[in-house]
Amino acid sequence: MKKRDFSLSIMIVLTFFGQLLSLVQSSRVARIFGVSVEMDSYRLATSICAFFFGLFSAGITTMLVPAYAKKNKRQANVFLTVSFSFLLLSSVIIILFRTPIISTITHQNAVLVQTAAKLVILVATLELFKALSTVSTAYYHCIGNHNIGKILGLFTQTALVLYIFFARNITIFSYTWALWLLALISFLLHWTIAERKGMGFRIDFRSAADPEVRTILYAFLPILLSEGIDKLASFVDSMIAANLETGMITILSYSQMIVTMINSLLIVNLFSHEYPRIVANIQEDKSQKLFWDKTIVFHTIVCLVFVAFVAGGKQAVEFLYLNPKFDQQAVNMLFTGAILYLFGQQLNVIRDLIYRYFYAMQETKVTARNSILVNIVNIIVSLILVFTIGFYGIILGTVVASLVSLIVMLVQFNKCFGFPEQIKSYIKKYFVNLLCAGIAILGTLLLRQIMPDKIPLLLDLFLDVCIASVFYLVMEYLLNRTAVFQTLELFFGKRA
Repeated sequence: MKKRDFSLSIMIVLTFFGQLLSLVQSSRVARIFGVSVEMDSYRLATSICAFFFGLFSAGITTMLVPAYAKKNKRQANVFLTVSFSFLLLSSVIIILFRTPIISTITHQNAVLVQTAAKLVILVATLELFKALSTVSTAYYHCIGNHNIGKILGLFTQTALVLYIFFARNITIFSYTWALWLLALISFLLHWTIAERKGMGFRIDFRSAADPEVRTILYAFLPILLSEGIDKLASFVDSMIAANLETGMITILSYSQMIVTMINSLLIVNLFSHEYPRIVANIQEDKSQKLFWDKTIVFHTIVCLVFVAFVAGGKQAVEFLYLNPKFDQQAVNMLFTGAILYLFGQQLNVIRDLIYRYFYAMQETKVTARNSILVNIVNIIVSLILVFTIGFYGIILGTVVASLVSLIVMLVQFNKCFGFPEQIKSYIKKYFVNLLCAGIAILGTLLLRQIMPDKIPLLLDLFLDVCIASVFYLVMEYLLNRTAVFQTLELFFGKRA
């Protein structure tokens, strides 16, 4: 078996340890700050800055992969120069107008506004360092060194965990300063290594007038708009939560964080590993078979994760977060919110792959229009539901928007490229995955009725996850065997 067959598995192992450290970090932070105004202030400051910087970092990675893959450094340098200029401008705007921005977002109390305004100065520059680090990460992927960024991430996360466990009298400001310092160190290490490996970034405004360079800049605008609308919807969710009871934005953030961890462990790695291959196949072979096969594999994996989390997530959340400052009610809301978000991921993973098909075909206007439409739906539905069912309405609005987004993109895909003849078979497999997930969850719940009640928490968690996963995989083998073999092939390579 070739070495590259293990590259994805190694990447996921490294990410697993990274996410494990993140869980330890979040658990410790929940014990220190609990559900409080201080943590709400930090979450609000982070939401504001992540909105401005997140849209750039996501779009930058998407556009840089083709540029570096073609070894067109001049094109990449101009694109990065323009992007960095906007990032710096965003930092200045956020810092100068932080108090009016926060006061407009929430009227909950003066302490929250004042604390968040002070934190924004640190968080804005922190997010800037993170956005700049994504450039080197994109370069690593293009030269086949997927795991450098993971190793650097483990280093900074370990340092942060050591700090929050051994430092005394931690305040929300000292915690943010620690994050800021580690983000700076990570950025410097990323860029030093990337430059030594040949990234060769140089500030270049002069080449912006070149037609070839303009092409990538024009293509970036729809992606920027698309990502901006996506981030806006998430930002609006935080705005709504910030105007509910104290602690709601913190619980929402923890629910999002759990799903983000799962995505980072599997989905982000899968996209990073497979996107260049999918692009190459589309450009060389012009066949849709590999692409649609990947959608089935990714959907199968997300459904497995969903089943495992529904079965054992409650125990995991209680183990990590339950403490006097983070009570049972907060834990229940966090767990339910994470389930809803994770259910939406099985829709998003198909939609995101379709997005990347459009990007590979250099068609970005369709995805931008879809993002605008769908996120308007997200905001409207969230606002309506939050007044009727409260906190969970924020998350359900996101799930509804995910469904609308997928339907719209399927229609647009057929309009622009046409479906393959087997499209009905692929759609049937999506529903089979959901059926297998439902049977696995139901089977686990029924089996739990005959199991002893008094089982240690961690053993209970382990048994529930194993039982649910086995149920799901058995059902998949019986009803959707091809997806099982394709998933194994993705992780371990083709069978001899």
